[in-house]
Amino acid sequence: MIGTEHLKMRARQRGMSLIELMISMLIGLVLIMGVVQALMMSRTAIVSQASMSAISENARVSFELMKRELRLAGLNATSTSWLSFAQVDDTDHGNAWVLSAEGGGSTVEYWVNADNELVYRRDSDIPQALVDGITGLDVTFGVGDPADGSVQYVGQSDIASVAQDNIWALRIELALNDPQDNGSELHFGQRSISSTVALRNPLLNAVAGITTAPAAGGGGSGTGDDDGVTGGSDSGDSGGDLGGDSGGDSSGGEAPGGSDGSGDSGSGSGDTGTVASCSVTANGSVFHKNASIKMTIDGLTSGSCSNSGGSNPTYTCSGGPYSEGVYIVLTATQGQSKTTSLTLDCAGSSSVTVENKNL
Repeated sequence: MIGTEHLKMRARQRGMSLIELMISMLIGLVLIMGVVQALMMSRTAIVSQASMSAISENARVSFELMKRELRLAGLNATSTSWLSFAQVDDTDHGNAWVLSAEGGGSTVEYWVNADNELVYRRDSDIPQALVDGITGLDVTFGVGDPADGSVQYVGQSDIASVAQDNIWALRIELALNDPQDNGSELHFGQRSISSTVALRNPLLNAVAGITTAPAAGGGGSGTGDDDGVTGGSDSGDSGGDLGGDSGGDSSGGEAPGGSDGSGDSGSGSGDTGTVASCSVTANGSVFHKNASIKMTIDGLTSGSCSNSGGSNPTYTCSGGPYSEGVYIVLTATQGQSKTTSLTLDCAGSSSVTVENKNL
């Protein structure tokens, strides 16, 4: 009896079978693979985020440095070709596309060198590398239409026949890589980011020059009557589109009763026509209740503007009378700036209201 019970106890304590051991190892392996996969995904996210942050930071710094200089392009320029984007192959540039702009008494150049660096040079100074991780530079030109204020972006090959004073903006596109990118899939890869630079001097010149010039009056003429009493006076032609004064002298013939008296032919020149003018009121919604509003005529602040504030702010600007055809720019500023514009059309009225010019 004692021997039998002892054998049964030993049978119950024999341990884990091979199958149970293999199943336990498989479960443990699956758990370990899950943990490793989670760590790899976390590392991928961290590296990709760091890579994108590096690209974004390089783009921000590059555009900020370039904009400071390029905004002055065209200011007091000594050449009519003060802006160019062309391929240059020499010791300094090494077959690179070079953006060159003259303004404020200096000429600045930007290009990308063989080391993927954005390079800057002022006048004849030594070139300086600004930011690395830049693999390409491209520029398109915003050509403005002074008639309606519209802007169309064209490439370098299309500006040869364009007056450079009509280039109002530059759209700069940079191709960027993370400087730490070693080809691994963990990095973000190459990305293209663009930014637009408004050229202040050409824009101000355009605003100042968009006016309607008065039309010249046409010459009037008249022919004297042949009744020997007095010469006739006919009305002069209308001057330009808006009319000149009446022309024609009223040179008379001989004294009354003269049988052979004939009036001299009158002649005159019409005066310069007068451009219509009117007062203007513009209104619309504004993007911020505390935004300051101003109205600019020919580059100078004019009229008065108010902001209603509140949850749905609106603004109103009024001024005048202004000559018909002047270019009016409305600007709202609160941390950022928003603008809208119009060309004054009096439409035969002494006062006009322009609705819903939203800012």
